Amino acid sequence: MQTDDLIKQLSTQVTPVTSQSFARRFLFAWLTGLAAALLLLVATIGVRGDLTAAMFTWPFWMKWLYTMTLIVIGVGLSLYFARPQNHSGRVLWWLLVPMVLLALLAMYDLRHAPPESIDHMWMGHSH
Repeated sequence: MQTDDLIKQLSTQVTPVTSQSFARRFLFAWLTGLAAALLLLVATIGVRGDLTAAMFTWPFWMKWLYTMTLIVIGVGLSLYFARPQNHSGRVLWWLLVPMVLLALLAMYDLRHAPPESIDHMWMGHSH
């Protein structure tokens, strides 16, 4: 079968869709991905035992802010690239925004940290 014949055959039985169809499909995909990610997170890493205490610390909210920023940018980019007329890769620069902000925050924290804790902050630790 030739490509033109296939296109002609596929376009003869086109049924109209509602304007909400696109949004519903994307919402379903995002919610399914969120549920799968949470399930994998809990199944592989588990839930922190000190979650209620950690919720009152700055690093906890910084990680949430970083994650939420990536989610918002990811949703925006997926909506942008879902449209056939949008194909410019220049919008991918938005992904650098949370990384640059996190790097600036890390530099600020390192600059204002006591000298004896800089090695620990830079190299991390494990329990």
